[in-house]
Amino acid sequence: MNEMNADWLWKELLDEYFFCKSLREDTEWSYQKVVRGFRKHIGEARAPYSITSREVLEWRRHVLKKQGLSAHTWNNKVTHMRALYNFAITSQLTDFTKNPFSGVSVKHDKKRKKTLTKNQMTKIWLTMQQFSSEQISESKCALRPVW
Repeated sequence: MNEMNADWLWKELLDEYFFCKSLREDTEWSYQKVVRGFRKHIGEARAPYSITSREVLEWRRHVLKKQGLSAHTWNNKVTHMRALYNFAITSQLTDFTKNPFSGVSVKHDKKRKKTLTKNQMTKIWLTMQQFSSEQISESKCALRPVW
């Protein structure tokens, strides 16, 4: 398929989706950005209805491993694309029976809570005590703001 025809099909899919859904302008922009990134990876001449699950998995590997983006970012991209393809399937814009973006989310990395050690807390407390005693004579103090 030539690139012009593929451009038209992607544009039609997005336009139909945006027409049927009530989305904010920023959300529409976000969908377009994700589609542009996906098309850049698979090739601009690829039509939306010729995508395979294998290509989606290859894109996942590219986003997570080569680009080094987070699992959260990947899952956000997948959510956009899955919604778009679910719409295409339920609206019968495609012959797909299974969404190629189903089941490709990844588990989020659990972030450790930021805590201070007892030694760090002691240093902070001593610094604040020192700062407080130096400014006791002044009416304005960073530890006791006027507002």
